[in-house]
Amino acid sequence: MASGGLEVELRGKRWMLQGMVNSVVQQLDEAQELWDSEEWGYSGEHPRLLKVPDWSGMMRGEVFPGQQQKWSVAAYLRYWGSLELIRMPNQAGELPALIQSPSFLEISITTRFLMGLGKKMALEWEGGLHNLSNALQSDYGMGVQRDPNYVYGPGLPRRFSLGLRFRWW
Repeated sequence: MASGGLEVELRGKRWMLQGMVNSVVQQLDEAQELWDSEEWGYSGEHPRLLKVPDWSGMMRGEVFPGQQQKWSVAAYLRYWGSLELIRMPNQAGELPALIQSPSFLEISITTRFLMGLGKKMALEWEGGLHNLSNALQSDYGMGVQRDPNYVYGPGLPRRFSLGLRFRWW
């Protein structure tokens, strides 16, 4: 795992960049048994740990354009790499299966405005567009058909947000 951040002031504008990347490369000494072969009638073994993506990460950038830094624009990227996992049966007659999940890239943009209410208080207005790419894990069912063993990636579709936060320090 690698993470880092950078904060720079350039021509009166403050720029922030934060990021994190995970890379998991693993091979087990002995293959793991995925399910009870006596219960299901056939064995399932795998040489790697499941539910761990090969790559995942996030990056967030924010710029404060004004001299007084009362407002900012931020962009957020989050990536979930593909992973292998077990899909346990949801219905009679199904067998456990080893599946490959899709990968996702979620993009969000947020704008903030800080309005001072005195020396130690402020109101912060915020508006944003989240999951701009509309990356959504939709292959695990809904309601009673939802597979609780397989929930991975963004769970909400594209959406707008408006917020008001009272701050004091």
